[in-house]
Amino acid sequence: MGGLAARAAIKFYKIPNPADPTDSIPVNQRVRKLLMAGTPNHPYDHTLGEWIYEITTDDKDWQRVGEVWEMDVESEGSITFRDTQTGQEGKWCDLLGYENLIDKMATISGNKGRFGVSEPNDRVVTVAQVQMSSAQFNPTIYAQHSYDRVAKLALPTCTYTTEFIKKWVIDDDISHNGAYATGGPTSYPNCWPGNNADGGAIRIYSNINNYNLALITLVEMVGSGDDYLVKAFPIYQYTKDCPGDPVLIINPNMYTESPYYLSFRIYDMDGLIKKRLEVFNVKT
Repeated sequence: MGGLAARAAIKFYKIPNPADPTDSIPVNQRVRKLLMAGTPNHPYDHTLGEWIYEITTDDKDWQRVGEVWEMDVESEGSITFRDTQTGQEGKWCDLLGYENLIDKMATISGNKGRFGVSEPNDRVVTVAQVQMSSAQFNPTIYAQHSYDRVAKLALPTCTYTTEFIKKWVIDDDISHNGAYATGGPTSYPNCWPGNNADGGAIRIYSNINNYNLALITLVEMVGSGDDYLVKAFPIYQYTKDCPGDPVLIINPNMYTESPYYLSFRIYDMDGLIKKRLEVFNVKT
């Protein structure tokens, strides 16, 4: 909901003019960029999703008469808002509008959602609710709305969001997009001469045309037992082939519950480039 609050401030609010205490200036003149991760920019319009939200949410009463109304969750009753400046009435998101009132906007949506919901979602908000046609970027990544034990797979804490902030918000760098797959990403053992490949590092080859045009490579490793590992690599910081490719695990001998299933996802600033599942056997 922080994204909606920021958009409301950008559209409706003014702040004191530092050059003239008797004057005020619109907030949109003081905001250059806005990045929204999982923001419900469009009203809820999927009944099953609303029902799941209702039975799983731990929203407090003050949220239900504020945030939930603004998201237009129908179980709370259809709420109409009124713009006191123009007299226009409608749903909150519609009153905010969908145009860009600042230099640049971008959204990041998640699709690590709930089963049974017909639309891709992050367990709270659907992808379609987040994305805006006026945004410069609208990537969708494998992540859920909130943190739940695995930081790499949650929108607020994942490496993708961190790297997007560093590149797009801070550095004004939009060069990490346009990469394309030249084959399936894969893992391979350490290739340094004289080392035992079975006991050396396991590296990840992303298999795209140019690492500098991508943003991250996300790898999940799931074993037949309790072994589970998730790593995300800012792939533009690496170079192709050994020893330049990122290391997934240092010593495969620590992982003995073969087979393992490796899930690869490679992203640029536009979203998913390539996804692949690989079965991996560790030799000991």
